[in-house]
Amino acid sequence: MDLLHALPQPTSAVVIAVLHQPSDAISSLWDVLARCCKLPVVVAAEFEDLVPGVCYIDEPDGHLSLLRGARKPR
Repeated sequence: MDLLHALPQPTSAVVIAVLHQPSDAISSLWDVLARCCKLPVVVAAEFEDLVPGVCYIDEPDGHLSLLRGARKPR
């Protein structure tokens, strides 16, 4: 939280925050980060293009992978 709060604005960084949680957990990660972070906090979507200046998170028991040049299947 301190790191996210300290990021200069605007920033050219893409931020990904991962918290390992079981699938039956209730996640407060979005609420906590949105309160302390100057960046918009969004739940990452499959094959989403990452945008600088945004903090991406995942749902409990989700998996985040970064793929260079990955495109949504047709």
